[in-house]
Amino acid sequence: MKKLTTDQIVRGIRLKDNGVIKYLYQEYFPIILNFIKYNNGNTSDAEDVFQETLVVIYRNLREEKIEEIKEFEAYIFGISKYIWKRRFRNYSQVNEIPLDLYTHDIYLDESDRIQIETSLQIGLYQKHFLELEEEFKKVLQLYFAKIPMTEIAKVMGYSSAEYAKRKKYLAQQDLINRIRSDPDYHD
Repeated sequence: MKKLTTDQIVRGIRLKDNGVIKYLYQEYFPIILNFIKYNNGNTSDAEDVFQETLVVIYRNLREEKIEEIKEFEAYIFGISKYIWKRRFRNYSQVNEIPLDLYTHDIYLDESDRIQIETSLQIGLYQKHFLELEEEFKKVLQLYFAKIPMTEIAKVMGYSSAEYAKRKKYLAQQDLINRIRSDPDYHD
């Protein structure tokens, strides 16, 4: 496959072009894999980080949070490196990659970190929301849609608005507990 420009990659990601996604895996995954293996990870860890990185990039592009990407290789590596480091509470556990493995390291500024953190939090929420039992998902969806508790009780077949409130509380607690017990959760 021919080398794609940053503009072609950005356009392809926005359009969810499978050819561009395949290109990203062929072109950039080996770099991320080397970094993660060098830092006590394995192929499965690298795949997880790479997928999270692509989701972060897609969300940032979709929400137009990225003003300009000058060098895509540096950008994708910087996000992957940040995500991998984030998994460790003590950043000193992560080694810097030797220069012969990667020569275009970037430093993320605070707004980049905030964008990445926000995207990762949304992903963590979505992951655990989808794992909730159907009743809890439906109660929370209705609640988030600002449906009154009396209506939620009717839709769900509950005896009262108070019982609907109790179910909403239990659903929220279940979701919070799932998120907090996830190894990717950080305060």
